[in-house]
Amino acid sequence: VVPLLRSFGSLLNNLNLFKGENWGILLQLLHKYYEKCAELFRETVRTPENQTYTSVKWSETPDLQQLFNRKLKQASARIRPSDSNVEMEKEIRLEENLKTERSLHLNELVFDLKRLVCLAQQHQTLEWLLVQLNKISADRAQVLSKYDGATSAALLKRHEADKSKIVNRYSALSVQCLMVLRIEVRAHCTYYLDLATREGSYYLENDAMEPDQYIQALNADVSAIEEKMENFLPADKLALVFGGISVLMAHILIANTRYIRHFNDAGNRKMIRNILALQQNLTNIALPEESGLDKARRFYELYDLGAD
Repeated sequence: VVPLLRSFGSLLNNLNLFKGENWGILLQLLHKYYEKCAELFRETVRTPENQTYTSVKWSETPDLQQLFNRKLKQASARIRPSDSNVEMEKEIRLEENLKTERSLHLNELVFDLKRLVCLAQQHQTLEWLLVQLNKISADRAQVLSKYDGATSAALLKRHEADKSKIVNRYSALSVQCLMVLRIEVRAHCTYYLDLATREGSYYLENDAMEPDQYIQALNADVSAIEEKMENFLPADKLALVFGGISVLMAHILIANTRYIRHFNDAGNRKMIRNILALQQNLTNIALPEESGLDKARRFYELYDLGAD
C-alpha cells in the first residue's frame, strides 16, 4: 500500500489538481488504508482471550493522553520541560489510580515482542504517510490558490476540511501506537517490581549474592524490548517510550515497602543490590540521563543508619 500511495501521489501531481475527483480518489484510498491500519492495531492489542491489553485501556484515559501529547510536542520541539518531575509524578499517580491496589496479571501485559515491534512499525508508517499526505495536499492547495472566484475558494475550504479530517485520524492512531508502547514498558516495570516486593524474601540469614529473581527478569525484559525498539524507532521516540522509568521504579520500590512482610539488615542489603542492578541495566540502554533510582537507594541506605 505504501508504494501505491507514493506512486499515486506522483501521478496526481502530474494531473490537473483542480479536478476534485482526483483528490477524491486519493481520499478514498487513504480512508480505506486507515481502516486497514485500525484493524491491524486492534488485532495487535487483542489478547488470545479476545480481551484488550491493559496498556490500551489506559491509553484511552484523557488525563494520560494530555500528558503524553505534551511530552510528544516537547520532544518534537526539542524542549526539556522545566516541570518534568511534576509531570512524572502526576503520570505515576494517574497510573496508580488505574491499577488500584491490585497487582497486574501476566495475561494483561504484552510479552510477545512481535506485537510490540508491530506497534512501533505501524507508528513509523503512519508518520511517514502523514508527511506524504501533507506534501500532496500542499501541492493541490497551491494549485487551487492560483484560481480566482467563489468556486476556487469553496474548493480550497473543502480541501482543507477533508485534509484535516484524515490527518487527525492518522495522527491519533499514530500517537496511540507510541503511547501504548510507553505504557506497556511502564506496566512491565510495575508488574515485576510488585512481585519483587510482595513475594521476594528480605529477611535473610546471609547476604544475597544476586539480585532478586524478579529484578533479574525485569532487567532482561526491559533490555529485550529496548533492543527491538532501537531497530524501529528513532532516538527521540525511543526516549519517549522509555523515559521516566527510573523515577517510576524508585517510586514503586519505596511505596511498596508496606508489602514487604519481614525485613532485616541482610534483606536491606539485598534491596540495595536490586537497585544497583536496575541502575546498571538502565545505563546499558538508550535512555535520557536520569537519576530516579538514586532516591530509592538513599531511602534504603537510611535503614543502615537506624532511621525509621
